[in-house]
Amino acid sequence: MKLNVITYKELISFKQYILFAILLSAITLLTIDFILGLLLSLLLVFFIISYGRKLVITLILISLLSFASDINVSIRLVIQISSFTGLLYLFLDKYGLNSSSYPKIPNLLKGFLILFYFSMMISITLSNHPFDGLFLLLRVSVFFLIAYIFYSFLNSYDDIELIIKGLVFACIVLSFGIYYQFITEGFNLFDFAKNTQIRIAGFNTNINASAGVFAAILPVILCLFFYKKDRIYKAVLGLIILFIVGALLLTNSRAAVVSIIISFFIVLFQLRRKLFFRSLSIILSLVLVVFFIDPLAELFSLLLRLEAGISFREMYWKLSTSIINDNLIFGIGPGNYRYVMFDYYPIMIDSGVSWFMIELQEMLPINNNSHNFYLMFFSDMGILGFITSLMLPFVFFIISFKTIRLLSVSNGKIYYIILGIIAAGIGLFFRGLFEAIGLIFYGYITADLPFWILFGILIFTYFNLKRSRHFS
Repeated sequence: MKLNVITYKELISFKQYILFAILLSAITLLTIDFILGLLLSLLLVFFIISYGRKLVITLILISLLSFASDINVSIRLVIQISSFTGLLYLFLDKYGLNSSSYPKIPNLLKGFLILFYFSMMISITLSNHPFDGLFLLLRVSVFFLIAYIFYSFLNSYDDIELIIKGLVFACIVLSFGIYYQFITEGFNLFDFAKNTQIRIAGFNTNINASAGVFAAILPVILCLFFYKKDRIYKAVLGLIILFIVGALLLTNSRAAVVSIIISFFIVLFQLRRKLFFRSLSIILSLVLVVFFIDPLAELFSLLLRLEAGISFREMYWKLSTSIINDNLIFGIGPGNYRYVMFDYYPIMIDSGVSWFMIELQEMLPINNNSHNFYLMFFSDMGILGFITSLMLPFVFFIISFKTIRLLSVSNGKIYYIILGIIAAGIGLFFRGLFEAIGLIFYGYITADLPFWILFGILIFTYFNLKRSRHFS
């Protein structure tokens, strides 16, 4: 049989990976779920032989974002180990051990990573529980390696388009999970009015992680919506946008909604200036109407959980600022939050709110629940950590500015993709004021990977334009 997608030589190389993937899955799942591992391995074999390397990379991305959740630890472990092994093999198969051939990253990003690791290692060394910090150091290092490997697979616009499609498909899968839970568990829209704590998670136990994926990808989809005037193209993307937005609203994540609104206005300001001012005036008018009519204000506050949400976050922020006041220079050390949080509780330990905060901490026992990216770094790693948290958006915006200067609408679809990435980044950094996850939550793959995949596309585009002034 003739293979149209991959050559016989490539197939030999893939056979080595197939055997390795099956062997690893079998060893891993002897104590977990052998049948599941075998099915996943056979599925992987089928896609590799049928569609080739690039689709497998996209499938790995989709599986990491859609199925590697906390709901089933066995499935998560299988997916993460198999995916990491597959990515590492494909990377070494392409580049070998010759580090000089590895794709370069900007010096600004190198500086950020040096500061990040320096801050982290000092705080870990001086902390009371360094082994917890070392675990997070290992986890975030594996995470950055995964993000870099995805970046290294970018060689052309076709590769970017395939990755974007993978990210969009992951959003659709996560949305299906949310709708499925909403329908099967008997929720209805009135439940949200009666119980403001009802939130739908879908495949991911961490609701804010799913919402963060939507916040990262929706701005890119929105930009691509404006790329073509073709009705069928717009209808398809419009339906995808509405489908994902509906799932986002069911998560009831206000930080993600605000992030997307900010990104939305950035996109409109750049691409549809008249629509931007029209939309802004409509929203401001609605806000004024709601503000001056008490029944509407109360309903708005109830649906968005304004009082409860702010009060919860305010407690976490007070807790974190108290920790910072006592550990200003070096912080408490990554992974040490759970050991000190009870010493700084701003509420009675036996109250209902207290038990809610304890349960939330037990969901992510080794992580810092500051509900603020910048406070998390500050309380964990002291003043250097806070500088590191500010350096990330600085590096992102500098590279964004340099890239967008080299692009225009005449560059076609890549211009819209990069604009969407920049808008998403601005929204996510604002979201960082209310959520710690979605940027660097010490290697939380489901939550953090979308941002770094998009950042990788931005960097690749910048280097490509810098070399040729024409994207290929």
